[in-house]
Parts: sequence; structure tokens; C-alpha cells
Amino acid sequence: MKIVIDTNVLISALLWQGPSHELLMAVEKRLFTLCMTPALLEELKDVLKRPKFFSRLKKHNISCEDLFSGIT
Repeated sequence: MKIVIDTNVLISALLWQGPSHELLMAVEKRLFTLCMTPALLEELKDVLKRPKFFSRLKKHNISCEDLFSGIT
């Protein structure tokens, strides 16, 4: 099944535990196929660069480059 996830849900899934994170883990297990438009991907990158999110990524030793390296 193909799904599109809103940027807010993706941010929550990447940075916190909970239902959003579980959904992203299901994508990782290939239970769903995540579909993203270039615009959605750019929005996600822009939001993750904001200080409140960037600092959380840095705290977990995650870079934006690492997150997006497998996405074309």
C-alpha cells in the first residue's frame, strides 16, 4: 500500500516515539511504501533545519544528510 505522510507527522515520527514513529517503522519494514513529492521533501528539509528540530537531531547524532541520503 502506498501512503503519503504530512510533514508534521514525519517530523513527529523522526524525533519522538508514538503512533507517528510506529507508522514510520512500518514503512521501514516495507509494510507500506512512502510516497513523497519533491515539494514535500523540500518542506521536510526546511523544517528540520529549524533550531528546535535541528538541536534534537544533533542530540541524537543524526544529520539531515543522513536522513535524506536514501531518498531520491
